[in-house]
Amino acid sequence: MKIEVVITQLGKVVIMEVSPNNTIDEIIRRITNEYSGMDRESYVIKLGETVLGRKKLVSEVNLKDGETVKLVPLEASKCPIFQNSLCKSSVEDELKNNEYFVAHSFVKEEMDDLRSAIREALDGYQLEPYYADNELRQAHILCKICEKIRKTRFGIYDVSGEKSTGRPNPNVTLELGMAYGFGQKVILIARKGSKLSDISGIDRIEYQSYKELTKELKKKIDGFLKSTS
Repeated sequence: MKIEVVITQLGKVVIMEVSPNNTIDEIIRRITNEYSGMDRESYVIKLGETVLGRKKLVSEVNLKDGETVKLVPLEASKCPIFQNSLCKSSVEDELKNNEYFVAHSFVKEEMDDLRSAIREALDGYQLEPYYADNELRQAHILCKICEKIRKTRFGIYDVSGEKSTGRPNPNVTLELGMAYGFGQKVILIARKGSKLSDISGIDRIEYQSYKELTKELKKKIDGFLKSTS
């Protein structure tokens, strides 16, 4: 199959013949060998905004015939939030097609029921949810969240209004904005009656109860997953 590689630094476009068993590193090597002054270790390949892991096979990152990727200098992979530092995780970013990101307000009396409703809807798809409180790291929490948004297959964002304001949790809306910025697939869910203001025009699943949420997610998840494969 053939892919189109945009060499951003040179303003060139290269059409390459690749096989499913080629690694991303092999693609980088073939290009940098053709142009003098290009050090293979100083470049990464991006599909959209996701940096593809060097050791990954073409088949593992779901590259398709005719797809366009970018060869960019490592310096171009700076942290999108803390601009003065290199995003260490992005250098070896690898898509995790068996994980999905879940963002919601951390209200203990509702959190467990919400998570259970989502898990039940996705039961049978061999997918695992990722929550920001899954692991403890030394890095800034936004770095952890950013990494997971970029690596997971898609995200589910509960933009339900909080009891105190009636509006979505600000952390959830920040994470949703990051997901849109990275070009990630998202599912929005919200309790009926939530004040959604700027995001009111975006398609979403509305629910009155967690049982209803599970039912509505089950109806739509199959078609949605096909769009992320």
